[in-house]
Amino acid sequence: MDARDVVLSFYEARNAHDLERMMALVDEGVVNHAPAGVPNPPGKDGVRQAMAMEVQAFPDHHVDIQQVVVDDDRVAVLAQSSGTHEGPFAGIPPSGRRFDVRIFQLFRVDRSLIVEHWGLFDRLSMLEQLGAFPSSST
Repeated sequence: MDARDVVLSFYEARNAHDLERMMALVDEGVVNHAPAGVPNPPGKDGVRQAMAMEVQAFPDHHVDIQQVVVDDDRVAVLAQSSGTHEGPFAGIPPSGRRFDVRIFQLFRVDRSLIVEHWGLFDRLSMLEQLGAFPSSST
């Protein structure tokens, strides 16, 4: 499987909330360069914890891929991430509110496994949409 196929398969499994299929595409020693303030447990177990928390907090979470760029072993993804806040998230009790934010992720793939990940998203906008902060647009 080439790098693009690995990453697209990961997103397909993520959108299906198929944790085992996601983990089959992640290297044991994966390095996750999470944004500041986002929990970042190391390795494959850290990815498993983060994905399980995401599914618990946002059971209908979905990532709509808008653009994919591949350069050798690196895959960049621009996407829209959305879901309904139905479980605890970052210390915030469930609000029942939806969020919809733009995300950018970069993956490095080796031997058909994700070995490194960088991710950026508009966390402030997400927290405003969930009602955790007053909107900055008012």
